[in-house]
Amino acid sequence: MNRKPTTTPASTKPVQKPASATPAQKPAAGAKPAPAAGKDVLKIDIDRQAIKKKAEEIAAWKNSYDVSIWLFAEAECRLADAYVTVLDGTTPTVMISKSKIVETPAREAIESLAKAIYSKRPKVEELNWFLAERKYIYDKAKGK
Repeated sequence: MNRKPTTTPASTKPVQKPASATPAQKPAAGAKPAPAAGKDVLKIDIDRQAIKKKAEEIAAWKNSYDVSIWLFAEAECRLADAYVTVLDGTTPTVMISKSKIVETPAREAIESLAKAIYSKRPKVEELNWFLAERKYIYDKAKGK
């Protein structure tokens, strides 16, 4: 049963916050906003088999370690601002804002990310997988 609240003269006064109330917390630095809805946002199902096949193709390129890091950094820079949901490997989907995909990332951004990746010394197999994952998402977002 829905009832409309009744108003009394006492309830028309503005509500005062208690002195002990704390202000609302700001989102953490780097936190992503809540998923947006609209034509621009795509839900992409992660097909691990397709990514595995793409990773095997990338491995066949026989790139040097440095080139593999650069390619992964470039692919990640292309998508970094487009993620609406986090790509964490535990969920079967990711949401991407098509308008925020960067076709040609700035060389400085790629270089900075490549240095950060290099400092973690990932295995070549990991680089191939991560690059394949980003290429898969990019291709799906672009309708390829």
